[in-house]
Amino acid sequence: MKEYHSRQRSRQHTRAKTEPSYENLPEDIKSRLTADGDIYIVSASGATDLYFRFSGGHWEWSPDKLNWMSVASEIVADGEYKGDSPVQANIDLLNRLHSIQEGLITLGERKYSEVKFYFRGFISSSLPGGFWMDAQDGCSAAEHEYVAKLPRIPLVNALGVRCFRTDSRDYSQEWEARSRFNMKVVMDSAGVSITPECIDSAGETVTAPYSDYTNFYVCEDSMLTTEDCGYRTCHERSPAGDLEIDSLICYDGSSWSGTCDGNSKLATFHIKGAPGDPCTPPGTPGIDFYGGFTIAADGHLYGDGAVDDFPWFECGVVYRGTDSTTGSAEMWRRDPLPGKTPFDLYGGAKHVFHVSGSF
Repeated sequence: MKEYHSRQRSRQHTRAKTEPSYENLPEDIKSRLTADGDIYIVSASGATDLYFRFSGGHWEWSPDKLNWMSVASEIVADGEYKGDSPVQANIDLLNRLHSIQEGLITLGERKYSEVKFYFRGFISSSLPGGFWMDAQDGCSAAEHEYVAKLPRIPLVNALGVRCFRTDSRDYSQEWEARSRFNMKVVMDSAGVSITPECIDSAGETVTAPYSDYTNFYVCEDSMLTTEDCGYRTCHERSPAGDLEIDSLICYDGSSWSGTCDGNSKLATFHIKGAPGDPCTPPGTPGIDFYGGFTIAADGHLYGDGAVDDFPWFECGVVYRGTDSTTGSAEMWRRDPLPGKTPFDLYGGAKHVFHVSGSF
């Protein structure tokens, strides 16, 4: 899975009062930019030189002076370096330039004492071919769950047709909603956590990011086995190592820092993962996704990335206001492509998404 480092920033914040050209940049940024006509060169030890220009009121960057990207993006779009991203020192510079350009340094007053971000993939009960497995089907041992039949794979269901449990839901803004994977970030008075402790859909205490249990069942009796319909053959989680949240950096209203405390008003971070199905044979493809997000305590969420063909994806926030009022907001959702199933996940994340809005 290719690592992706692109963040699409919101344009809903108040613009900076002065044009963010070179003359109006902070001195610490100017010191890194070496002028060469209308182009500015940035050199970093052991890294490819980057080139910057101010065009049409916006900063752009390039690794070769041929292919230019907005400072909102941290991945090379084309050319010899296509798919590459800068070293962290230069990514930080892109963040600073974009923040100044978009006026993020004029963040509004803190509206929320707690903001809980989620990005999830789940299998909806509307999955074609799904059905409610219960005693009427002779599945007396079943947990009465909404399931769907697996394709006939010899190593999986030679001894009776196997079914996998869906997440028995549609889109949800519930913090504990059952999902194939859960990426969660919490911003509160203590700071910003990319590994918050959570209660999962089974009522167990877990550390995010995490996957809820995958369950497989025998869903048709077979003369080849003594297992009755409803017998659970697998109850496992995808490995936590298949999920990652990193590159956390925060802004307190005056400066960026990797230390995120209770004064942080804005946090940016990357997510990525390829959680596989722990109940299928090795080599079964996982759910690929990646992206970059920014949460602002004044009530904005924005980011971009890409996801796989399947399953259902959703992103949103659960929040508590400074006046103790609570609420939630769905910020983005995506249905799988028609006809796609868990067995159509080869090829990696390929569908670009953008999230931008207020809550």
